[in-house]
Amino acid sequence: CGETSIVLAKAGARVTGVDISRPMLARAKQRAAESRIDAFDAIEADASERKFDATYDLLFSRFGVMFFADADAAFANLRKLLKPEGRIDLAVWGPPQQNPWMLEGMAVARRHVELLAPVPRAPGPFAFEDLDYMREILNGAGFQGVDIIAAKGLLAVGGPGATPNQAQQFACNA
Repeated sequence: CGETSIVLAKAGARVTGVDISRPMLARAKQRAAESRIDAFDAIEADASERKFDATYDLLFSRFGVMFFADADAAFANLRKLLKPEGRIDLAVWGPPQQNPWMLEGMAVARRHVELLAPVPRAPGPFAFEDLDYMREILNGAGFQGVDIIAAKGLLAVGGPGATPNQAQQFACNA
């Protein structure tokens, strides 16, 4: 909630955060205030539909765009927000098999409830696990020079340096 926005603002960017989640925006605003970041605005809106008056040099999303109900329309709308030389940087989850944090949680859930089979390309954490689909969506929206890079790293559940108890509380949304 605002972590990346703060990093971008500290690097000198003027940041406008957009999300449909009022609690996430409130937390982002709180973090920005705690970090004494003035170059941060937050708007409660659906970025896939909202019409903005400004254009931007950079659009960035960390694990948000996978939830767009209509990815084609959403990215077409986002493309209109970019200046001609602007770019979009996205972080999305790869396939569940490459995300042990998800596989473990799903295994525990399966012991207690029947889980529905995932629907490929449906909105959700793994909507863009198929890189060809992601490329198709971005190209169809008018983005050019699409470059998709698979990255690996550790997920700091609960934040960097979190204790196991803090990670558990974070995962349980406590």
